[in-house]
Amino acid sequence: MKKLDQKVNIIPIIAKADTISKTELQKFKSKIVAELQNNGVSVYQFPVDDESVSEVNASMNAHIPFAVVGSTDFVRVGNKTVRARQYPWGTVQVENESHCDFVKLREMLIRTNMEDMREKTHCKHYELYRKKR
Repeated sequence: MKKLDQKVNIIPIIAKADTISKTELQKFKSKIVAELQNNGVSVYQFPVDDESVSEVNASMNAHIPFAVVGSTDFVRVGNKTVRARQYPWGTVQVENESHCDFVKLREMLIRTNMEDMREKTHCKHYELYRKKR
């Protein structure tokens, strides 16, 4: 990852977050953050200089790494069909914020910070690439 952080924006994500308990997930997140810091790996930080999104971005920066659940299946929950994983003990919905961070991740990347990420990619990573070439 150390070699990659000079070439791309890194956003740590924990996949299959439904396979571990909430307590284990918090410990795992703390361990990932500590490992990234100890190894000097820079991760993309959502900008906090824009007043309109600074509060949300600051809280999301503290939320990294995002714990997500993915699914290609649709399950009927109540009167709605949602993307989810079905288990004998229940259903894990991809877009339910109490089940995983997918909605937060999508909101931060696509709706709130896409332009900032594009600019940082161009200014930092592309310029470094050009200098080395």
